Amino acid sequence: MKCKALTTIIFSIICLGSSSLAAEYSCSAKDHGYSHSTRAAAGNLAKQLDIVKSWIPANFTVNTQTIKFQGFPAINVSGGDRINSFQGFLKHDGPNSHYKIKINPHENSGTVLRNRNGYKPMGPVFFTCFERNS
Repeated sequence: MKCKALTTIIFSIICLGSSSLAAEYSCSAKDHGYSHSTRAAAGNLAKQLDIVKSWIPANFTVNTQTIKFQGFPAINVSGGDRINSFQGFLKHDGPNSHYKIKINPHENSGTVLRNRNGYKPMGPVFFTCFERNS
C-alpha cells in the first residue's frame, strides 16, 4: 500500500514538473528573413515587404498553448506536435486562415508560413528563436 502511494506521488511530481518546463520560444525575424516571402504580395518590393510584415510580424513568442505576434491578440495553438511545430487558426479570418511555425531549437531558428483561403501563402519568413523557461 505504501509503495503504491509513493509511486503515485512520484508520478504526479514528474508530470507536473514536465508540464511546467514546457518550452516557450521567443523569435525575431532574421536579417533578410523576409527575402523569400515577398513573391506572394503585389506591388513593388517595398510595398510587398510591408504587406508580408503586416501578416507575419517580426517578433513573436510561441508555446504549447499560444502564439503571440507582437501587436496582435494571442492565437490558440491547435495543431502541430507542440514541441517543434505549432499551428494556429485565426478565428476572425475563418477556418482557412492559419499560421504554421517550425522551430529548430538546435540551430536557434524558426520559420513561419501564413495561409489564408483565396490568397497566395505568405512565407516562409525566417526567424532567430531562443527557448525561454516558461
